[in-house]
Amino acid sequence: MPAKTPSAKTLLQTLRTSFGGPTELDEPRPLEQIVLLILASRSDIRKARAAMLKIESEYVDWNEVRVTSAYELSRWLRPLGAKKAQAKAEQMKELLSTVYNRFNKLDLDFLQKEAKGAAEVRKRERFQTYLQEKSIALHVMMSLHASDRQDVVVVSGLARVLQRLGVLNGKSSTITATRSKLKDLYAAEELVTAQWSFYTLLETYCHARLPDCPACPVLQLCPVGQEEAKKRKADAKKAKAKAAERAKVLAKREAVAKKKAAVAEKKKAAAAKKAAAAEKKRQDAAAKKLAKKLAKKLAERLAKKRKGSKKAGKKVGGRPTKKTAKKASKKKTTKRKVAKKKASKKKTTKRKVAKKKPVARKRPAAKRKAAKRPAAKRPAAKRPAAKRKAAKRKAAKKKPAARKRKTTKRKTTGGKGRKTSRRR
Repeated sequence: MPAKTPSAKTLLQTLRTSFGGPTELDEPRPLEQIVLLILASRSDIRKARAAMLKIESEYVDWNEVRVTSAYELSRWLRPLGAKKAQAKAEQMKELLSTVYNRFNKLDLDFLQKEAKGAAEVRKRERFQTYLQEKSIALHVMMSLHASDRQDVVVVSGLARVLQRLGVLNGKSSTITATRSKLKDLYAAEELVTAQWSFYTLLETYCHARLPDCPACPVLQLCPVGQEEAKKRKADAKKAKAKAAERAKVLAKREAVAKKKAAVAEKKKAAAAKKAAAAEKKRQDAAAKKLAKKLAKKLAERLAKKRKGSKKAGKKVGGRPTKKTAKKASKKKTTKRKVAKKKASKKKTTKRKVAKKKPVARKRPAAKRKAAKRPAAKRPAAKRPAAKRKAAKRKAAKKKPAARKRKTTKRKTTGGKGRKTSRRR
């Protein structure tokens, strides 16, 4: 750690430029004082006071301010900074709502009065606990507002800030030593500003663990902060180098993985190609086999048709060739010769048979006629009368009914008619 430490005056001036804050706690009522501290945070105290007076003149009381929207309140806070106006309006509304909800009125005068009973003490402790959770600087300022203005309020963490700045020795970090050191460094009229600045630095940047040294406004005046910033810079450099190395390794692994994937893809494509070729070969072989089978069946069918064809010389399914036509004509001539031979043989046989048979004698005409007559029917045996009647009825039914003759008169020239009959 460097031996040289910053002067108290330079340190306070730098902190005041960054954090603003009050020079004195001169508001008579605690509520107005805490509103002024919220508005003066990181802003000029004179501008903050002017903005508060404007709000008090525009609204009837603080309850009306409480129920007004933050956007409308931010219009009166724009002199403090356009970016800060909305945030400060929301903080002010939150404070007023908390006070109203806890105490059912907008009045903090009990912080100035001496606590007479347990209820008053509990009320004060509750509000101070709320302020400490919200902001250590606000808690310290309101404690100072309620007590002697020349006093120094020491809260846990102030000694750590002073030690890191090189103002306080590490061995003497007690409350008494811290209070006496601040009183030695700063005059009575500077104690309020000094405490506001150091406590704002404590809660904003100078944390117990992992302080935000690179963003701290007093980094150039803080020996510990400079060492921490260097260390963090070196760590960041190492982390960057490590990240670059890690990225390089990962890139290498990714390249190897890509290469392997490409090889695997290539092999897969080759295998797929091979399988496709084998499948095509198998399909071609199957198609050839099927074509052979069909051709064989067709040939057998054609052969059968040729054998069973009646028309010789004609090729089934096409025109007859010269060879088949020649064969067919030869076959025809052979058939004719065979037929002629058979016919001549039959004629000669018939002649021979006719010569061998004796000539039949002619019978007389009377005998021939008698031979032609049908044989006389034998008399039928007598049947019972009932059967005979039934047979007659049956025969009568089968016979067609006799047609009636219709007589008509034909007109003649003499006026006399002649009856004629006509069958229907």
